[in-house]
Parts: sequence; structure tokens; C-alpha cells
Amino acid sequence: MSSTLWTTSYQSSGKIIRATAALAGVPVQLAVGYEHYVDNKKPEFLSKFPHGKIPALEQPDGFKLFESTAIARYVASLAPNAGLLGKDLKEAALIDQWIHLTETELDQYTTLAYQLVNSVITPYNKPFHNLVIERQKRTLKTLNDHLASRTFFVGERITLADIYIASQLRRAATVTFDAATRTEFSHLTRHLETIINQPQLKDIYEPIDFVEKPLQYVPPAKEKKEPKPAAVPAPKAEKKPKTAENDEEEEPDVPAAPKVKNPLDDLPKSTFNLEDWKRQYSNNDTRGAGGSLEWFHQNFDPAGFSVWRFDIELPTAYQHFVDNK
Repeated sequence: MSSTLWTTSYQSSGKIIRATAALAGVPVQLAVGYEHYVDNKKPEFLSKFPHGKIPALEQPDGFKLFESTAIARYVASLAPNAGLLGKDLKEAALIDQWIHLTETELDQYTTLAYQLVNSVITPYNKPFHNLVIERQKRTLKTLNDHLASRTFFVGERITLADIYIASQLRRAATVTFDAATRTEFSHLTRHLETIINQPQLKDIYEPIDFVEKPLQYVPPAKEKKEPKPAAVPAPKAEKKPKTAENDEEEEPDVPAAPKVKNPLDDLPKSTFNLEDWKRQYSNNDTRGAGGSLEWFHQNFDPAGFSVWRFDIELPTAYQHFVDNK
């Protein structure tokens, strides 16, 4: 009898389990009519899987499991002759090593990049976005270099590590793994095509909608403010004639202080808008064509602002701390 898997057609971690079952020859069927964010909040689902997460697996004997890595390893272990967990303990440890690396250093950065450009994480921060891409490329290089003289990550046949890496790279190919990056890391691209085009897996992975350029953040258009209707002037209160009776009441106890003029009021209005500068600095690279410094030099108003440079001499002990961070 088949186990039942709750997932969606597009969930990357669900594809990992489905691919594992297909290569292992373990029968797994998808939950019929499952609707995400609806069915996983119902009492009958939560009674089986209290955290409400997918993917989730239930076997005919009532055994239940959630969390994708646990499910994938369990499914692979049901068919030891398939070799998806390696031929010995050393290979099993290497498989876990590559899975953990790609979960924490590849897929995590795909998620962060997607959330940044789609305003899930706000406000958008260009330097942080650049750091995410830089960290992910470091991982891509490690994976690519390992494949320079290998077809698969561990041993001479497909293992769970290959399924994991190809599935997570397939997801990255729709967000950050663009044409230039695919060319730069050609061994990884070859490995991705090898895994997803296995006859048993073609229906699971489907064609990839590769991005030609990484997804980029597009600032929302500024809302046009409607001019406020002119306020109707309030009728002036009629002045009471000054009499001897109210003369004393109208005199203030302390004379009003003379209004001091702000000397900056005499300066001409500057064309340099600090709010525009902050947006440029946050949303663009600092240097290079189209960078925030280029915009700064084009728009800076020396008549209204000045730029200062400070050279700070740090105490010796603090300097030693900074140099060794």
C-alpha cells in the first residue's frame, strides 16, 4: 500500500521526497484535493501533524512524519538496495554533509533574495541583498569545484545528496541562478540537468523557468498627493473696545520675548534632497555605473551643503581589536 504525502506541486522540499520515492521505487501518493493554507489548519490535519507544516507523510500503519529531510531519509531507507543513502557509514556522513550545506548556505539565500525583491522583508536594503548573493556564490563555487572531476556528489551513482542539491538549485534558477551564473558554474548546471532529466523524475521536476537575470527589487511608484482644498477662513472675532475695566486684564504678566531670526533662513533653498539621497544609497550599489555615488556627484549642491572628511586615530588597544575581528 502507498504512503500519503501532503505537499503542493510547486513545493521544492516536496519534490525532493517525491524524487526520492521515485528513484527508490517506494509507492507514495499525494493527498487528494489538498489545499494549502486551508486544509493544514483544520483540526483533522493538526491532530496528525500538530505544527501544521508540509510536507508531511502518513503510512498505512499510522506512522506519521513531518520535516522534509526526515521524510526523505526515511523513504530512502525503505529501499536500501537503491543506494540513495550510500554504501557505508562514511558515504552516509558525506551525503548528510552536502545536504546540510545546501540547506543552510544555498537554499536559505534563495529564500532571502526572493523575500527582499518581493518586499516580504522591508525596508529593502541593497547592501544586504548584495551580501546574500555573495554568500550564495561562495557556496555555488564550493559545489561546482567538487563536481569538476565527478558526475555525482558522493560515489558513482545518484544519492540523496544529488536529489537535494538539484532540487534546491532548480529553485534558485528561478530567482538568483541566472544565465551568467549558470555559465560561471557550468559543472553545477550540468549536474542539475543530469538529475532532473532522469526518466523517473521528469514528471516531478517539469521544465524550469530559468531567469536570464537575477530578480531585482523595483521600488514602488510614488503616490501622487491630491492637493488639499483651501480652508475656509474663520470669521474674525470682534474686538472689544478697550475700557478701564478690562485694560488691566489684557496686559500680559511678562512681556513676550522678541522673535529671534534663524540665520539659516537667509540661505537659498538647496536643490539637493536628502530624502532622495537616502533612497539612492539604500536601493543601489555604492560604486559603479548607476551607483549611489554617481548619483551623489551628479546632484550634490555645494552652495547648500558641504562634505567633510574625518581621520580618526584609534587607541592602540582598540585598533588591535578591530584588525583581528
